[in-house]
Amino acid sequence: SVLNDPNTIQLIFATYNALPPPFSTRAVEILSQFASIRNTIYKKENREGIVNVFIDGIGGILNSQKDLSDPENCHHLMRALVRLKGNYQLKHLCAATNYPLFIQKVTDFSTYLFKGATTLNTVFYCLTFWQRMVQAYNLQSGEAVKKDQHLVKCAPVVIRSFVDSQLAKSQQPSPNLLESEHLSACLKELATISKLVYISIGQYLGEGLEQCAAQYHRVLSSNQNQQVIETVEKQMAWLVNVVA
Repeated sequence: SVLNDPNTIQLIFATYNALPPPFSTRAVEILSQFASIRNTIYKKENREGIVNVFIDGIGGILNSQKDLSDPENCHHLMRALVRLKGNYQLKHLCAATNYPLFIQKVTDFSTYLFKGATTLNTVFYCLTFWQRMVQAYNLQSGEAVKKDQHLVKCAPVVIRSFVDSQLAKSQQPSPNLLESEHLSACLKELATISKLVYISIGQYLGEGLEQCAAQYHRVLSSNQNQQVIETVEKQMAWLVNVVA
């Protein structure tokens, strides 16, 4: 059937790559819906091919960055990632031919998302993808999964870039995560991701908090203006929330 044919999904990826928004937006939205289909719907002999098509297709979009400046495209792509992980075990994703390149591209794009003016809802989907990947890594005992060190290498990059991006945004007048209803949900996902590299991330956060406290002492003792003081206070509040 059309649904069981990996070429169907390849065609949708090709459509995304060939057309501008809003047509590419519709294409990636359909891809997100395909990613939400339970893998048991597909014939067993087709599942590996379908995973490879998704891994290659999403990796290709992340590599080219085509139309990812469009907020809707970015949002639907993150939803597709979350749904893909929700329907396939980590060992199946790790077995994909181009998984190493894929996970590195997702890492790079996550950093780009955190630094940009991305909606917090999209950021939450991004963190959810990483949370599910790390949770699966910690729960599964398969030798193939445990031998894979890509998550171990990528997780610290994701965590640091997320924390640092929010520190930088505290200096901007626009609303930040501390002022958002998404704060609790994002920190919950971040806590799970951190468990994969708990010691190194704990050291990183401890050093950051010490540096921020020292900076706060300096700005108070040097009679800085109120805006500078409030910026440092926001940074301290953010780090305290993350550590907690």
